[in-house]
Amino acid sequence: VDLGYLCHIYHVGSEANFLPMFSGIGGPISEVEGIPSEPNVLKSYLKARCLPLVSNIPHWPFYLGLTFFKMASIAHGVYHRYLEGTASSDNAHLFKEGAKLISEIGLLVVKGGSILQHSDVDFFPISEKGKEILNRVKAFIKD
Repeated sequence: VDLGYLCHIYHVGSEANFLPMFSGIGGPISEVEGIPSEPNVLKSYLKARCLPLVSNIPHWPFYLGLTFFKMASIAHGVYHRYLEGTASSDNAHLFKEGAKLISEIGLLVVKGGSILQHSDVDFFPISEKGKEILNRVKAFIKD
């Protein structure tokens, strides 16, 4: 998820510049001189972790989307504090639309994937107990 947070900015366009956390970028981060591309960041991460260098990270859209949903919940909390009159920022009212926009970006990333797609390489193996729980949750949702 930390890697997703590092790379989330590659998936945010100028439509989010009204939010303080995204202002100042002015456009796609990949167009800023000196900033490496998302694939290069991911390649550096894999190399630093001594993982096989592959072009695909399994479940990457999920990890990236999780980052956006976490950020959306934080933005919603900021807006809630604005409604209660306890916000510490003068622009907290902006986070109403920000929470919606961030969650929409997250949903698009999860549904449509990302620069990288699934692979046969399993960087984040699930334990047998984890698989059992996952299967029970899937069965519960299906019912």
